[in-house]
Amino acid sequence: MSAGNRPLSGLRVLSLAQQLPGPYCGLLLADLGAEVILIEQIPAGDPARVFPDLFEVANRAKKSVALDLKHPAGLEAFKRLAAKAQVVLEGFRPGVAGRLGIDFESVKAVRPDVIYCSISGYGQTGPARLVPGHDLSPYRSELMWAPARDGVRIPVTLAWHEGRVRRDGSAPLLVEGYGAYGESLEPLFGVQRLSLLERGFVIALAHVRGGGELGRGWYEAARGAGKQRSFDDFVDVTDHLVAERWAAPDKVFAHGASAGGLLLAAVANQAGARYRAMLLDMPFVDVLGAMLDPSLALTAPEWSQWGDPRERAGYAALAAWSPYDNVAARDYPALLVTAALWDTRVPYDGPVRWVARLRAHKTDRHPLLLHVEMNAGHDGEAGRLERPRQWARQYAFILDLACLAASSPAAAPAAAGAAGAEAAAVLPAGEVMRGGIKLTR
Repeated sequence: MSAGNRPLSGLRVLSLAQQLPGPYCGLLLADLGAEVILIEQIPAGDPARVFPDLFEVANRAKKSVALDLKHPAGLEAFKRLAAKAQVVLEGFRPGVAGRLGIDFESVKAVRPDVIYCSISGYGQTGPARLVPGHDLSPYRSELMWAPARDGVRIPVTLAWHEGRVRRDGSAPLLVEGYGAYGESLEPLFGVQRLSLLERGFVIALAHVRGGGELGRGWYEAARGAGKQRSFDDFVDVTDHLVAERWAAPDKVFAHGASAGGLLLAAVANQAGARYRAMLLDMPFVDVLGAMLDPSLALTAPEWSQWGDPRERAGYAALAAWSPYDNVAARDYPALLVTAALWDTRVPYDGPVRWVARLRAHKTDRHPLLLHVEMNAGHDGEAGRLERPRQWARQYAFILDLACLAASSPAAAPAAAGAAGAEAAAVLPAGEVMRGGIKLTR
């Protein structure tokens, strides 16, 4: 692009918007000549990880600075940057920027002429306009509390379709969790979840300790030597939902990504019998091995999160739950594990070695599938169709195990049955069709 086509040259933009459409806005401004600085949030914790200086990580004049906005040093660094910026983009949920001290009034105090843009859509007001043909009235959500084994109450966000779920202990349940770095598991709308809700699933977000949902203490309670509390909380939430008849005991599924995958992998070792299947995306499973290798870029900064195995107590604590090191001859739930070839946060060899160890030791005959994305990083493949393909793969896996693979609210039952019969007629002996999926026994 020529200099004449860069009308925003000299404009400095701070971007706090990491969810779409925020990144697209930043790219567009950079293409028009603006200097765009992405503020990446470091999870609450070690102030030594606050970087006051900028470092380039991408082209198009984009730069990145990592700050812990929950730490006074990180907030002060942000204000120094804001004082030199003409534009601030933010994409937080309502109230979050204010709690962090980076809302419009706070930024205006250091830069009176700032242009402060909220581009998430969360702040829209006025009457809701429904998309023609879509009725949102049957969908319900609720915040409830589940008792943990040590008496602490764990917040749980539930969602379900009112007309398709009876609270009689018969519904399939998908429990999602994260519980690390002081990051909150936000109850955001996900269009892909409608596929499960329409089929009678209850979806639960378990806000286990280690996250930031209830403040700094909630994070500290499951950091380092206290990490076992995250795993206990996840299991206790599951048990409570089954006991309260939100789900059938034999139709409980779980999903976690990255540190959420670590959570599920540890639970699979400790309480796998409670779950029919688990979906793990880029799971961090060889925690002890990674923390023992200081040559890895993320090892030293992560000691404050998981524990330092160079110390006797730190080693013992990690060895007690590190998923890879605790694989044993026991039954495991069905597993679909996804890794990415270009993942620099959780290198693909960790999940691959974990799957290999599981195959060598587990005593059940449940499916254990490994999918490696060959053109993706830690957040999966980008693109309009790639992420839906991942959702379809994962949901087909659990719908089949829940015996719901053939159910589709929009499908004509007679046509579906005819197609299934036709396909089954040409299958080799020993193979069956279930919901259009070929299964080999």
